[in-house]
Formats: sequence, structure tokens, C-alpha cells
Amino acid sequence: MFVIDGSESVMEHDPYNQPYYHWKRMQTLISDVLDSLPIEYGESKVALLTYSDTPYVHFSLSDQNSAAHMRQTVHNLQPQRGFTDTAMVLSYVNDHMFTGDRSDAENVVVLISDGLSNGGTGVALHRATDLKFNRQVKLHTIAMTPYIDEEELRDTASSDREFLQVDSESISFYSDTLLHRLCDLPDPEPPTTDNPHCEVRADVVLLADNSGSIRDKNPCPDLDNCDNYKFLKQFLMSLVDGMDVSTDKTRVSTIRFSSSARLEFYLYEHLTSDDVKRGIWDMAFDGSYTNIADAIRIARTQVFTAERGDRPDIRNVAILVTDGESTVNEDSTLREADLAKAEGINFFVVGMTDEINELELKSIASEPSQDHYFATADVQSLTTIQDEIVRLVCAGNKYR
Repeated sequence: MFVIDGSESVMEHDPYNQPYYHWKRMQTLISDVLDSLPIEYGESKVALLTYSDTPYVHFSLSDQNSAAHMRQTVHNLQPQRGFTDTAMVLSYVNDHMFTGDRSDAENVVVLISDGLSNGGTGVALHRATDLKFNRQVKLHTIAMTPYIDEEELRDTASSDREFLQVDSESISFYSDTLLHRLCDLPDPEPPTTDNPHCEVRADVVLLADNSGSIRDKNPCPDLDNCDNYKFLKQFLMSLVDGMDVSTDKTRVSTIRFSSSARLEFYLYEHLTSDDVKRGIWDMAFDGSYTNIADAIRIARTQVFTAERGDRPDIRNVAILVTDGESTVNEDSTLREADLAKAEGINFFVVGMTDEINELELKSIASEPSQDHYFATADVQSLTTIQDEIVRLVCAGNKYR
């Protein structure tokens, strides 16, 4: 059973210009765990509720939901705001959420929070004790932000091993760790410090689709909370976070495209990670059609040139992100891609939503396609692939 803190404080400490950062990492963690549980065969039953000052049940143990339905529900979760009443939700779980549980199955609760209960630590710990000892529940606690009350979350958990602090590592590591602990297996090996972003050296151009369909597929009308273009820019900024941006290591340029393409900044212009991310965040939204060919042409002829900051001894990488297919100059798209690849530009392609032209996008991507082409169900799911893209970009870019 997942019990998720959706209070205001969970979002208060998101990184600069990355709203919902911790919330989306939490969604990814739960989705990863759901992918690995034997739900379809009835071996695992799963419940999910969010809470702030009131609980909200999204599905219970007695519901007959498919794993796909559960993942979609997690993907659509929105925080409730309000304050954090952990005592209240633990009491609610104890009184109401074990309808449909099985006498021969272990009961497990995974409480995900920023760790400070406004209802009082003492009361929350008393409610946790009721669950752990009277209900015989194994209680895991996960701290999703750095600004936690660690003592409260550790004491709430069944033991120190059931407490997990999520830091800056890849979220997949924490998903694996939680799965190992749920299955009483030894913890997985942590990521090595010799990670790709410490060694990447490349000239990189980001090609960002900002056609009208990006916002046409917003999950809700509220542009503050449901803007796909904002999610797309956050994804690009996360990619930059995985690169060692500087004059002599990684340089980054960005192009946005709709009915035509516009170059935002050249490789030589922004030589720190913060400057690149600021340039991405400031990109305007155009709307209109999708001219992938123009974006590739500008990358080849205007970005990857010595006078604009391209270095002859460094690998050239283009990362194309789009939610559809070419609708302007479509007959030129693959020709431009072939010209670019013939000049040594390595293409990674990301297709978002089920409205993409997969054949076209795979044809743009470099070979082998399994290492250069990625697809997600929607824009918000981009966070699930960002670490893998950075890893693959870096894999071919050890310092020479």
C-alpha cells in the first residue's frame, strides 16, 4: 500500500524552475515498483492513497485493477496541497484500508513524505505503533526531499532498513532499493561515482518541438500545473544537469521548431550549466505546425560549424524531442537527417505520445536504434528516460 504525502511542503523545495520535481520523481519511483510486482497474477494486491490534511483513496486492495490502470493513475496524480497530517492518515489506513487484505499475505505500507507531521510527531508515532504492532504491518518510510524530519521518519518505519532517503542519484536506484527491501533481499549496489556526466565531452544541440500539439495535449487547463511545454523544458534542463557544461568539456546549443525552426543560442554562447538551463527556460512557445527538417538543417549548417563553437575533435550529438511527425517540408526530413548523419552528427530521438510517426523518428535516429530512439506515452513521462539518454550520450564520449 502506497501512502503519499501531497502537502504543500513537498513542492516548496523543488529546484529552480523545476516545479513538481520531487513529485514527479515520486511518481517514477512508484511506477517502477509497480512494473516489477506480480500484479496481473494476483500475487500482489496494491492500494494507493494521497493525503495532506485529508486522505484521498485512488484504489484499494479490494479493487480489481490492472497494472496498466494503476500506472496510469499514478501518472495522473496531483498534489492536494494543505498541511501534513501523518497521524491522521496512519489512523485512516489502520481503520479503513485493510478491507480486502489476505490473512496469508504480509501487509506492507510504504509512506512517502517530506517527513514533518503538522499534527505532532508524538501522535504520528503512536499511530505508526498501532499499525506495526497491533496490525502487524511492515511500515516503510521514504523521504523524497532533503528537507525532512529524519528522526520522525526513521522512528515511523519498522526498522532502520525500512527507512529510505532519496537523494540526487538516479531514481531507478531507489526504486530497485525499495523492491529489494520489499522482497527481503540485500540492497543493490549503489551507482559508482564514475558516472557518465563526470566524463562526457561533446558538442550537443537540443532540438525541441514547440508546435501547437504540445499544449493541445496538456493534461488539464491549468498552465501553471499542467503545461506540457514547461514539462518539456524541464526535461531538457535535466539532460543538461547530466552533462559537464564548460568551455573544454560539453557545449550545448538549442533549437526550437514549429512551422519553422529558430536557433536559441550557439555552442559558444552559454558555457555553464546554469546559463544553458536559463536559456532553455526562456524559450518562447510558438504553436503551429511541425518542421523537423528545418531544425535538422539549422543544426547541421549553423550550429555544428567551427565559427559557431563546434570543435573538430569532439563528437557531435543532436537530441530531437517531438510529439508527432513532420507536417512541414515532410519530404525533406529524412534527407536532412541523412545529410546530418553523413557529416558525423549522432542523433538521439525521443517521441512523445501515441501520435508520433515511429517509422520517421526511427529513421532519423542513429544506429543501433535501440540505443538512439526512445518513446514515452506522454510529455510528463519524459523523466523516466532522462538518465538513460544521458548515460548513452556519455557512453561514446570518454575523454580522449
